[in-house]
Amino acid sequence: MDETFGWNFELKPYVSLTKMFRYYNTEMRKNTGSVADLSVSYGLIFDDEDSGLRASVNAAYYGHQMPHYTTTQVEFGGDTVVDLHLAKRLYQWERGDRLFIKADILNLTDKFYETMRNYPEEGRSFMLGLRYEY
Repeated sequence: MDETFGWNFELKPYVSLTKMFRYYNTEMRKNTGSVADLSVSYGLIFDDEDSGLRASVNAAYYGHQMPHYTTTQVEFGGDTVVDLHLAKRLYQWERGDRLFIKADILNLTDKFYETMRNYPEEGRSFMLGLRYEY
């Protein structure tokens, strides 16, 4: 896996960022609403091919917004949501196909947040499933 340190696993950090600098729609000649001023996704991915274990912790920051349907200064947003994903290889066929059992916990901290004003996102969620890779 990693030849630099001699590890048998991979640790991959990542980050993705989007920043809005202008909120004016030149075609409609008005301010654009319901757009986050800043969005950031970041996390860490762990992958151990020998044991067949994969795990990741992902966080997403949803920046502040102004709703498009009102002229009042009602700002919302500024929330961070954390997700946890685990997968364990159960079987690998000679031709390379693999079967995994996977578990996900979304919104780990059970944060109340809205990506659109008055449309709350779901709270903490648990998922369990199988994944077949070919």
